[in-house]
Amino acid sequence: MKTNKKILELKTSITIKGNIKEAKCDVEIYKVGDGEKLVIMMPPKDSEKYEGASTTNLYEEFATAVKKKYLSDISTKNIKWIDRLVFTNSEDYPTFNKEVTMNFDGKIFSNPIWGKVLSDC
Repeated sequence: MKTNKKILELKTSITIKGNIKEAKCDVEIYKVGDGEKLVIMMPPKDSEKYEGASTTNLYEEFATAVKKKYLSDISTKNIKWIDRLVFTNSEDYPTFNKEVTMNFDGKIFSNPIWGKVLSDC
């Protein structure tokens, strides 16, 4: 999947049920080709005050919710998932993006694997 030309289609937040309390993440969905999508999930903008589970800890649950709500008509083979890791102390730990691959059983995602760091998302 090529990601050199992308068009932002949706910028939103999504909330899911976490283990202890609700969990929230920000989502950007881009069109990157004919029927292809790039989904970037990241901590909520108010992450310094946020007390729920991290996007990374519940990545497959967030991905399942995004697929169901926004991408139900898109094949999983045409979706590229990105975890944008944002640290509150960005001077010591810069923001970076990691590609995430997962299994999909037709209903839910599972077994996320974080791959290479991407510089152009």
